[in-house]
Amino acid sequence: SLGRTNGGAVLSEKGHGDDRAGSEEDWQARTARGRLVDEIVELRDRLQEAQQLARRYEEGRDVVEAMRAELEVLVTGQEEELEQLRAASLLLEERGEQEMAVRRERDEELQRVRAALLREEEEGRQRGEDLVLLRDENRSLREDVEG
Repeated sequence: SLGRTNGGAVLSEKGHGDDRAGSEEDWQARTARGRLVDEIVELRDRLQEAQQLARRYEEGRDVVEAMRAELEVLVTGQEEELEQLRAASLLLEERGEQEMAVRRERDEELQRVRAALLREEEEGRQRGEDLVLLRDENRSLREDVEG
């Protein structure tokens, strides 16, 4: 398995640090191999980080999609509720207008009844005055006849 090296130099099999006993070319080859191993390990780490980010992105996208669907349901429900409220409001407004029309009719009828009562009262008063005049006239005539 690949593991990190110490600054690109390959550790000896015994693990005692740089092994420069061989030729300069061997040492350079081991150093180059160590650098490649380090780069491969770093690339593998970066790949794992990128895969984690991709998973998080997918999870986040799924969460956002689920939230969007929930919001869509909520908005649809709110729109339906708003439409019901509008319909109820129109019905109430219509009923209110009908009630106002009925009240106006009742008020007009009350005004007519009051006016009729006032007329009858006035006519009654007038008849009463006429009766008083007739009685006085009748008394006067009787007095003349008797007198």
